[in-house]
Amino acid sequence: MKRILSVLTTLSLALTVISCGAPGHSGRKAQSVQIRVGSFNIRIPAAKDIPGGNGWDVRKARVAQAIKDNDFDVFGLQECSLEQQADLPGLTDGVYEYWFFSPYSQDGIGKNAQGIAFKKDKFTLTERHFFWPGDTPDIMTKNDSRGDKFYIRGGCCAVLTHKETGVKLFVMNTHASLNKEAKIAQAPVYIQMEKKYNPGQLPSVFVGDMNAGYTTASSVTFRTWWKDAYAELEPSGKVSGTFGSYNAFNLEQDLIHSNRGDYIYYRGPLEPLHYACNATLYDGHYPSDHLPIYCDFNVTNNN
Repeated sequence: MKRILSVLTTLSLALTVISCGAPGHSGRKAQSVQIRVGSFNIRIPAAKDIPGGNGWDVRKARVAQAIKDNDFDVFGLQECSLEQQADLPGLTDGVYEYWFFSPYSQDGIGKNAQGIAFKKDKFTLTERHFFWPGDTPDIMTKNDSRGDKFYIRGGCCAVLTHKETGVKLFVMNTHASLNKEAKIAQAPVYIQMEKKYNPGQLPSVFVGDMNAGYTTASSVTFRTWWKDAYAELEPSGKVSGTFGSYNAFNLEQDLIHSNRGDYIYYRGPLEPLHYACNATLYDGHYPSDHLPIYCDFNVTNNN
C-alpha cells in the first residue's frame, strides 16, 4: 500500500511539472535559442576612397561577402546611403530583411541611414521605432546644442520574434556622436528609449558604432544598464579576432592596441558565448573602414 501511494505521489508531482512547465510567467515554458548578433559600419560611398580601391562600386561585393561570411542572424548597420540601401538586399541574395532609419528626416526615410537586418527565414519583425537622442526624442533634432555640428544622430529599435521558438529579442542600433560633450548628454536618452520601447523587459541588445572607448563617459553610462559583451567574455578567453574595430582602410593600422569603437551591449536573459571582431581582407582590402563584429548569445524568454 505504501509503495502504491509513493508511486501515485511521484506521478502527481510529474504531472504538476508538465502542467506548469519550467519556472516562468503564467506557467509557460521558457524557450531558448542561439542567436548571432552583429554590428557593421559599412561606410557611406565617398569619392576620396576611390583612388585607394575602396569606392563603393568595387567595395560593395566585399561588404556583401563579409555579411555572408560572418553569418549574422541579426545585425545593426551604420552609414547607409540611399544607394547602399537599394543595393544590399540583392547583394546578400535576399537572405536578410533590412529596415533602414535616416535621422535626417522626420519620417525616418532618407540618406545616411542606420538599420537593423535579420534573416527572413528565422525572424519576423514584430514592432519598430526610431528616435533622436535629445530633449525631444520624437522630433528630428540637429543636435547642434549638444555639440553635433555636422551630423544628425538618431537611434532605431525593433522587436524580433524567432519563428521556430517564439523567443523575442529587443534590438537597438545607433551611430553615436563624435563630439565628447554630445556623447555624454545623449547617452542617457538611449537608456530611456530602451525602457520606453521594451517595457516587458525582453532580452535586449544595443549595438552600433559608439565612437567611444571603453572608459569614455558615454560607455560608462551604457554599462549602468547593459553589459558589454566583449568585456564580459574577454577574461575567459571567449573572444577572437582583433581588439580595435576601426581600420581607416589602412592595412598597417594597429588593430591590437587601438580602441574599440563598435560595441555589442546586452541585458536580460542572454548568455554571451563568443565574441569576434573580424579583420578578414577581400582582394587585399578591408570591406569597410570599420570591421564587422558579432557575439553569439543563448537567448531565453517566456512566451
